[in-house]
Amino acid sequence: MASQSASDSATTGVGSTSALGIREIIQTTRNNEIWKDFNMCIMTNGHKKAQCKHCFNFLSVGSNTTLKHHISHPHCEVLKAQQNQNPEAGQTSMGRDGQIFMFNPDYLREQFAGLVIQRGLPFNHFDHEQTTRVFQNTMQPRYTHVSRSTLKRDAMKLWVAAKQATIDGFG
Repeated sequence: MASQSASDSATTGVGSTSALGIREIIQTTRNNEIWKDFNMCIMTNGHKKAQCKHCFNFLSVGSNTTLKHHISHPHCEVLKAQQNQNPEAGQTSMGRDGQIFMFNPDYLREQFAGLVIQRGLPFNHFDHEQTTRVFQNTMQPRYTHVSRSTLKRDAMKLWVAAKQATIDGFG
């Protein structure tokens, strides 16, 4: 714990203008119906904040009503977008550029297959429980691991398509 606080002060520094960061996400026993859409965060300055799991905005933890209104009246831009789209389209969240991001597992598998081909990675490169956990906890909760056999199949499909395009190019 001492090394954690020392690294926080070293990265922030005195008179720093950097934005607050999350030091820790903690469990809460408060109203589960409301808190299922939020993480209770301890910020680097020691204050507690609620972070929306959809748009990643921080809200006060003082009142559940504020959190409930963020979701039910949707002040959350991501939830507004979800109401205006096909609910079968999948989970969306806010991208870094402020646009709506939609997770597409098929596109992700295609990108993984491309990485395996382009970088010469082994087919089991993404087939690890720690990789899955990191992706789920930090980037996309709906991510499921891609097995080496699935990745091999996807890579072979890309290779066959590229081979056919080359043959057609000469024909």
